[in-house]
Amino acid sequence: SAPEKYATAFGAFHTSAGIMLFPASAIGGILWDTAGPASTFLYGSMLALVAAFFFVIPVIPAKKSRG
Repeated sequence: SAPEKYATAFGAFHTSAGIMLFPASAIGGILWDTAGPASTFLYGSMLALVAAFFFVIPVIPAKKSRG
């Protein structure tokens, strides 16, 4: 039923977010310890810009072959 599917989707979302947050936190901690706090925020802002770029570029549809 709908509540079970909602709960499953909610759990899957938070599980995947938690799995992705672990390496992100590890990279952030390594950068913070080795290169200082500014490098951590610079790295995060650069990745955010890359993500924004990929978000706004148009999707180019594949050309269909005629024949």
